[in-house]
Amino acid sequence: MNARLGASLLSLLALAGCGPGHYTGTAMQPAIIAPDVMLAGAESLSFARTGGKLTLLTFGYTRCPDVCPATLAHWRDARRALGADTARVRFVFVSGDWRNDTPATAAAFARVFDPAFLGVTGDSATIRRILPAFQAEVGYGGPPGSMTAGFAHSDFDYLVDEQGRIAFWYPFTVRPEALAQDLKRMLRAHGLVAG
Repeated sequence: MNARLGASLLSLLALAGCGPGHYTGTAMQPAIIAPDVMLAGAESLSFARTGGKLTLLTFGYTRCPDVCPATLAHWRDARRALGADTARVRFVFVSGDWRNDTPATAAAFARVFDPAFLGVTGDSATIRRILPAFQAEVGYGGPPGSMTAGFAHSDFDYLVDEQGRIAFWYPFTVRPEALAQDLKRMLRAHGLVAG
C-alpha cells in the first residue's frame, strides 16, 4: 500500500468515526455542569460532586416493566466488560417517581442488577431541578392522588465526566459493549486510569 493511499484510508476511517477519539455517545450541546443537587439512596450523592469518577446515569422508576430493567441489565454487562476500571465509574439509577419510590426502594432496585449500582431519588422539587440539565423528562399520566397513574420517563443514559460535565447521551438501544468502550476511552483520555 502506498503512502498516499494509506493516508487516504486513515482519513476516511477518522471521518467514519473509527478514529481513536470517537465516542458512540452523542455529545451534549452545550456541555454543562450537572446541577449540585443532593439525591438520597443508600448513600446520598450529587452529580456535580463526582469524587473524581465518571458517572453513568438514567432516569426511571422501580415499577418499570421493561426499559429500566433492560437498561440496568445492559449496565451490568458493560460494568463486567470494564474489569478493574469499574472503580472509577459510578452507575446511578435515578427514580423520578417521587410519589411511589423512596430512597430505600430505589437503592434496592438498582442493587438487584449489581451490588455496586446506586439507586437514588428525591422529592418533586429536587427531581425537577435536575431534569432540565439533562434535557430529560418524567411525568405522571393521572391525577396527583392516583397511585396507579401511568408514569413516563426519558429512556436515555447519560455520561457525566469527572468534573461534573454532562458529556454524552445514549439511546436505550445502545449496546453494553459500546458503553464499556466509551467509558474506557474517557477514563484513559481524562487520565483516570493508566494507558
